[in-house]
Amino acid sequence: MESLYRREPGRIMVEPSSADEPNHKPRGDSMIDRHRRARPVLTVTLLWGTLICLGAGFLMGASGCAGSPPREAVTPSGFKMLRVGDLAIAGQPSAPQLGEIVKAGYKTVITVRKPDEIDWNEAAEVTSRGMRFGQIPSAPETIEVSLLSRVRSMIEQSPKPVLLHCSSGNRAAIVWGMLEAGKRPDEEILQIAEDAGLKEQYRPLLVDYLNKHSEGKGRLR
Repeated sequence: MESLYRREPGRIMVEPSSADEPNHKPRGDSMIDRHRRARPVLTVTLLWGTLICLGAGFLMGASGCAGSPPREAVTPSGFKMLRVGDLAIAGQPSAPQLGEIVKAGYKTVITVRKPDEIDWNEAAEVTSRGMRFGQIPSAPETIEVSLLSRVRSMIEQSPKPVLLHCSSGNRAAIVWGMLEAGKRPDEEILQIAEDAGLKEQYRPLLVDYLNKHSEGKGRLR
């Protein structure tokens, strides 16, 4: 038996012919019927795909912008910072350079220097410019898990972006590299740390930590 098609603007309606028998069984699904049944399945598939993509993006973001390529930033006076995501690694800025840093949009300054290493009040200079200041004293040889935990906690709780510095960039680079263990390839961490100021004599310190705490354990030399 045949069916009659009634056209309406924007759609096609399928109606059985008046000549069809009451107990007639359709020969098969029309293309329109199959499309209508497949539409919910397609919608669910697209929804799951979207959720998976969003979840992957969230996990990448949750690691502190892990995988973000580093880029060098230089203030008008020549102060250099190596920015990776929401954190920049640098040596000691001067008081006037702190003004340039706040103009560049930074919200927090964290130093891993000891209080007696500088002869001016960095905390007062930073806070007077509207930024947050944090200090966790360290020495390259004494950087340990407890210190790393404190630095990580301070970074997570601070407004971004954050400037992490020491005197030359060496300690800040070591701390950053240790915090980054497992978030990106070891070789990449080491290269970024060296670009940020890691000194050759302290390279084995970071290499040893990465070999013990990253996914590629024991690969670096």
